[in-house]
Amino acid sequence: MDELKIGNSIFRVGLVSLSRSFRVDEKYRVTTEDGKIRREIRGIYTDYAVEIGDVDQEQYDLLIETLTSTEESQTVTLPYGRVGTITFQAAFESISDGISYIDEDDEGNDEYFWDNLTVTFTAFEPKGVGA
Repeated sequence: MDELKIGNSIFRVGLVSLSRSFRVDEKYRVTTEDGKIRREIRGIYTDYAVEIGDVDQEQYDLLIETLTSTEESQTVTLPYGRVGTITFQAAFESISDGISYIDEDDEGNDEYFWDNLTVTFTAFEPKGVGA
């Protein structure tokens, strides 16, 4: 089990896959008369794509409510580098999951078990130059 920290909440989850991408935001980019490219970097943003599995269903429901909140962004802590983590403000985008199976509770009601949660964390603050 791994931990996913969002705000003050820690979710014990299984990280099936975790990938990151780096987005460069430029103040300007110009090609000078001699053909050289000049640019000034405003900041570098680290975005993550996460696939989550093996989560207790009660934790899963809490996680979904957190991910689908209407807040503009939330504080997220994820692995960064060989050792350590990065904490940043992020929006949760491209959230999807699916029903893994349906069971019946003791009273004959259907219970839905969700899994294969994927989410993209889009950074709101730059890391690196200009941060």
